[in-house]
Amino acid sequence: MRRLIVMAMALALAGLIAAPSSAAVRDPNGADVPFYARIEPGGFAASDGDLTMVYFYRSPECVPAGFNLLDFFDIPGAFSCRPLTTEGFTIWETGVFLDPAPFFSKLSGLGAVPVWFVDASDYDAAISDGELTIGELEGLNPLKGAASQFNEVLRPSEVEKTIPMLAVRLAGHLDDGRPFRANHVHVHVNDVPSTTNITIG
Repeated sequence: MRRLIVMAMALALAGLIAAPSSAAVRDPNGADVPFYARIEPGGFAASDGDLTMVYFYRSPECVPAGFNLLDFFDIPGAFSCRPLTTEGFTIWETGVFLDPAPFFSKLSGLGAVPVWFVDASDYDAAISDGELTIGELEGLNPLKGAASQFNEVLRPSEVEKTIPMLAVRLAGHLDDGRPFRANHVHVHVNDVPSTTNITIG
């Protein structure tokens, strides 16, 4: 099983995981997600131990000041936050929002996906009280940038149909002009650690 999971991780990063062909319902508007940024419930975010990476599916400027990003979902509030920064599709077993979540999602960037990099220890300290607002995140003095290349494949943990996992690959430039690139894979299986590689400059 572990070997199969590791292979799935590699394929995901290589962009070789295709959408399931047995899908019941395909939603071409899958980028209109009910959340703002990739900070999972409880505060988990991609980190290489030195930097923690947060990327945004919606403009950071329209995240409500009082919203706790650790809650992840904001329904229906997130849907009024525009513009979207990604496009893509989701696949649902029964129907859109009739299931707990889609069992497959694939997103691509629209050319400028906002990405913030913060010191990992500062991030961990900030979320220790169970709350993180957009203002608190910005107060960590993030390195801000935009990903001109962005691809994400997600099999949500709310669905038991497949091994849940997240794989993202992105590259772009910080506001100061330095290039960055990052790969992140997280498999929701206890004995499989997430892997994150972040390169700046």
